Amino acid sequence: MKIDILIPTYNRAEDLIINLQFLEKEIVTNKIQDKINVIISDNCSTDSTRQYIDEFIKTKNNEFSIFYYRNDLNIGLERNVVQSLKYSNSDYVIFLGDDDLLAKGYLNFCIDKITNNELGCIIPGLLAVGEGKKNVGSREIHDDKFLAKGYESIYGFSHFAHQMSGLLCLRNGLIDDYLKHPGYRNPYLFIYFIANRLSKYDGVYAPRFQTMVNVTNEKDWSYNDIGLLDDVYKSYYPFIELFGEKHVAKLLLRFTVIHSYRIDFNKSDIIELIKKYIILISLKNISGFKFGLFKIFIKDYIKILLK
Repeated sequence: MKIDILIPTYNRAEDLIINLQFLEKEIVTNKIQDKINVIISDNCSTDSTRQYIDEFIKTKNNEFSIFYYRNDLNIGLERNVVQSLKYSNSDYVIFLGDDDLLAKGYLNFCIDKITNNELGCIIPGLLAVGEGKKNVGSREIHDDKFLAKGYESIYGFSHFAHQMSGLLCLRNGLIDDYLKHPGYRNPYLFIYFIANRLSKYDGVYAPRFQTMVNVTNEKDWSYNDIGLLDDVYKSYYPFIELFGEKHVAKLLLRFTVIHSYRIDFNKSDIIELIKKYIILISLKNISGFKFGLFKIFIKDYIKILLK
């Protein structure tokens, strides 16, 4: 079993090199270089990324495999992720942000799990860091959890895939399935990836391996008025045919509740809150979604009244 670590990158030369230095040490020290490749898809960076990579390759350990590709044009985050996945030919892929760091030991853990089990995905823990690598939030750490394939695992754990870094997926058929739904392509395609894998295969949630995610770096995109929930929802719409509208409505509502910070209701006035929920309600007419969303709105409305 081989794993390709896929790093879509844009204008983060220094962070990318720090990431590669960590991966090189982790892979070579643990003697897993025959099982891991690193694939970088540079989205036509305008900084010194290419020069930094060229210099790194000259001095890297010869046993550390890196494949560097550069787009002629900036094709956007989502298309660059798809591009990186097309470069892969290994059994599994791990998605990794250019400024994020995998937890020590996580690669060994993944190799052990996929060697001894037929898995569709592994979801790691998360440690969000700010200036000076200060902890600004993390997922609760507890024992690893086996995720049996099916709706319940998708409902419980697919929302974690809004953060891409560290997600391991079985590659076979993944990109083909995703591209069958061109109208639902979106920057949160990793949610679709995890839901797709869990609809067909078992998985593992491993919160003790906390991927360090940098939340301070400037991003090449921004939230809209509804926190890009309209894009998030697109990752779940393809499953209407498999699970039905009511079950997909529950997935949308669960994500909305857990990630309600995206619509920023604590700082909004009531009129602004109403406008945001009108937008959300208009997104997709599926059974149970409008009524469930209305109940969430009432709770948010009360929170503002009680401030």
